[in-house]
Amino acid sequence: EMPLDAQVKLLRATQEKSIQRVGGNQDIPISCRLVCATNRDLLRRVREGAFREDLYYRVAVFPIHIPPLRERREDIAPLVGHCVCRLGRRPQGEVLTGAAQRLLEEYPWPGNVRELFNSVERALILKEGELPLNLDDFAGLSLSPGSRPQGGEPFRIPPSGIDYEELQRSIVRQALQLTQGNQSSAARLLRVSRTRFRTLLGLLEDNQKEGARYIVIRRNPKE
Repeated sequence: EMPLDAQVKLLRATQEKSIQRVGGNQDIPISCRLVCATNRDLLRRVREGAFREDLYYRVAVFPIHIPPLRERREDIAPLVGHCVCRLGRRPQGEVLTGAAQRLLEEYPWPGNVRELFNSVERALILKEGELPLNLDDFAGLSLSPGSRPQGGEPFRIPPSGIDYEELQRSIVRQALQLTQGNQSSAARLLRVSRTRFRTLLGLLEDNQKEGARYIVIRRNPKE
């Protein structure tokens, strides 16, 4: 959102390594390093003429892309702990209950980290008693149908039954594909322990299938 005239001044300061006070005419040498942040696509802004191309190449020497919070849910619990400490609390144990952590991990966080910190600060203000924060402390957060993660509907077994082992193999394969083969991330995605995931992975790698196991729902003949 920096206007073009301000961009010109910033570019001149970085090139000449000097500034002038408002209303002054004397150059003041400076030594600084720029760390810039934006949520805009700057290359698109350059093409649209809203951002100077020469300034872009001046500041975009080593860009770091940080995905939105909803794509890095493993960071939520550490961020909550950091926020709690920054607000003056010194937790002796867990900061979140398991149910509260699951809620925060499932919430889409359209406002990213700022919204998370705002929610934690509000929860601490209203908190009655000691940590950890629980579900009731985040009563203002709700998962609307449109914001629930895909796959949130309960799985229903068809009347014809399922191949349970093949279903497990399929789930493990999909988790590994979504995490580019990272087993720790795949375990978090499935919300199982690393030990449990290794067991499931062993099932996937087992080429000697003993036979399909089916779960069948039988109807009452009298119905």
